Amino acid sequence: MKKMLACAGLALGVATVASGQTFYATNNLSSANFGTAGDELITFDWNTALWSSVGVVTDSTGAPRGGLGGLDFDGRGNLYASDSFGANPGDIMLVNRNTAAATVINHVQTGIHDLAWDPNTGSLYGVDSAAGLWGGLDTTPFFVGNFNVSTLEVGLGFDSRGNMYVLDLISDVIYSANAGALTTLTALHTVPFNANFSQGLFVDWANGDLGYHGALNGSALNSPNHNFGSLVTGGGYNPVPSSVFATHTNGLPEVEVGDLTRIPAPASLALLGLGGLVAGRRRR
Repeated sequence: MKKMLACAGLALGVATVASGQTFYATNNLSSANFGTAGDELITFDWNTALWSSVGVVTDSTGAPRGGLGGLDFDGRGNLYASDSFGANPGDIMLVNRNTAAATVINHVQTGIHDLAWDPNTGSLYGVDSAAGLWGGLDTTPFFVGNFNVSTLEVGLGFDSRGNMYVLDLISDVIYSANAGALTTLTALHTVPFNANFSQGLFVDWANGDLGYHGALNGSALNSPNHNFGSLVTGGGYNPVPSSVFATHTNGLPEVEVGDLTRIPAPASLALLGLGGLVAGRRRR
């Protein structure tokens, strides 16, 4: 069920983040389901998929932004987003997590389909649609190189040791790459359904290195959430049974996760404060 965050609700949501249950995400179905002119920044409970809207993501003029496929916090608590298939593919934005207001800070000449912070190198990375990896998106963008396998990426994550994870839309496989050899991918998990459209991938490097997949099942047309093991934790790919986004009256899921993330550590909240500017996908 959709609801807007009031001040009291915001305070509650931040407290829930501290408990380790609340994630931030972009909703790529906001326009189709709720008539918004752009994508929404939302928060949701991982265990239940109950969600609230922070607001429509807007640019510096107040105009809505859509087609957002990447979302991640850096190690300082700044929230970043990327334009993957919207009006200006390749835009990298800093987003206020309390208001969803975005400021463009960088631009690369290709749509960045997912973002992830690498705590090992202290850099923001992104993947494009041509099996390419980019780094320095929070500072000075640079092209790292192409992967050793042909992929159409819809997910990217890093663990605490700098190992990388990539979700491919074509093969429905989550690949891994060792730190220092990021363009050499090895199949790690097979997703047991058609992982088409937007997919959110996140590895919680600040809280135990567990993997999170905010999925859209292209066959069932629902949005279930899954956990997966990383190179640090081990383990398989498993659904969270009680965590499936509700279905809208039009038959689509209420939420299509463009990407998902959470604040790196509860201690960050004391440093950021509620009012500060914090560094704030898909294909159909």
